[in-house]
Parts: sequence; C-alpha cells; structure tokens
Amino acid sequence: MVLSNRGDEAVLAELKKLIESDPIERIILGWPLSLQSEVTDQTRKTERFLNVLKGALTIPIEILDERFTTIQAEKTGGDDSVAAQIILQTWLDKNGA
Repeated sequence: MVLSNRGDEAVLAELKKLIESDPIERIILGWPLSLQSEVTDQTRKTERFLNVLKGALTIPIEILDERFTTIQAEKTGGDDSVAAQIILQTWLDKNGA
C-alpha cells in the first residue's frame, strides 16, 4: 500500500486501522537519498515522517534505500505503487523472507 502525499494524520489513521485488522509485523519505509548517497530535502521530510511513525506506532519500522526504484518502476510502465513493490521485494530478498 502506498500512502505517500496524504498528510501525516491521514496516513497514521489508515496505518493504525490496518495494524488493528491485519497481522502486520513491520513497516518498510523507502529512504530517499541522492544518487551520490547524500541527504536531500526529501530525505529530511522522510526522516520527520519516520519520527512521527515511531512516536505513534508500536511495530518495527525499517528503512531501505529507494534509489532507482522509481526509474525501475517507470521502465515497466509503473508508478509509485510499483516502486513500493520493488522496495518491499528488495527487503524480502535481503532478509530471506
């Protein structure tokens, strides 16, 4: 599920509802760095959102470098939801899940 660009409160409300109704074990959050691995304005916004999530939720939250996921998604005609799938699959592959 892609919850970007919806505002912290709307995202938190939806996440809390999902966590209550589904067996969600953790959240994987894309970490936007520049191509040179540098922090950007978007990284700072994501860090702020990460802190909001950590303060409001009790399940683990992990970050994963999301560089190139949008490009990969666009190559297949996809959008942010496809990029989110790539982030999740990358995490699953790295963690043997």
